[in-house]
Amino acid sequence: MSKRFELLANMQANGTYHVFNRTNNQETLFLDDEDHHQFLSTYNRFLSGYVTTYAWALLPNHFHFVISVAEEPVIRQLLRKLPTDSLTYMEKQFLMQKAELVELVRMQWTRLFISYSIYFNKKYGRSGNLFFRSFKRKSIVDQQQLHDTIIYVHINPLKHAVAPNWQKYPWSSWRTITRRKQTPVALDLELVLHLFEGPNTWLEDHIQSAQRWEKERHDTISLDESPAVPNSELVSSAIIKTRRSMLYVPGKATTPIPSPRPSL
Repeated sequence: MSKRFELLANMQANGTYHVFNRTNNQETLFLDDEDHHQFLSTYNRFLSGYVTTYAWALLPNHFHFVISVAEEPVIRQLLRKLPTDSLTYMEKQFLMQKAELVELVRMQWTRLFISYSIYFNKKYGRSGNLFFRSFKRKSIVDQQQLHDTIIYVHINPLKHAVAPNWQKYPWSSWRTITRRKQTPVALDLELVLHLFEGPNTWLEDHIQSAQRWEKERHDTISLDESPAVPNSELVSSAIIKTRRSMLYVPGKATTPIPSPRPSL
């Protein structure tokens, strides 16, 4: 299978996926705290009940979610509880078994992108597509890959040099899970911590992965190319100064009811 099709997986019932996307032309996706909250609120609005979330991160021009799709009966039950006149055409087709679950789930993500784009364009006087087409979704086939993907998402701020310390980056599920704080997005903490065999392994595995990535990056930089003023995160002070103003620690948020957890 080519890499292109590997990143365009059909999101099946009970399947687990790494979903991510970026903006067109590397535009900024979040300019203030309201934008971050709006995106997560919109995610809840369109994906709650359809997916279970294990990890997430919002970066300046892209995002990451690690999710699994609910079973078809669970989604049908959810839709039947809603007023008929509030259902979309795709939802009605799905209830009449005239549309597949993969189409419905893909449409829910599309609705998220459209809704946030309308908000963003109106707020900033912008027009046109905000997100790159099409959004990426990669199948996660076993527990080791799920383990590694969750870590990858949490150390992403380090890899993209958007924070001086990835553990303090406010816009990911790392701090929520580590500190057992309320989150804008419901997470399956039980499965995540079981996957890492508890809090100690959770911390150790993340730190070791971050250190390995830093070492690999060190090894690929020649002495002539080394930063003039290096630091422990390999992030230049100029980048930190520029991007730090974008960071905002979320306030207390209501945690939605998590959707039923499909198995891997």
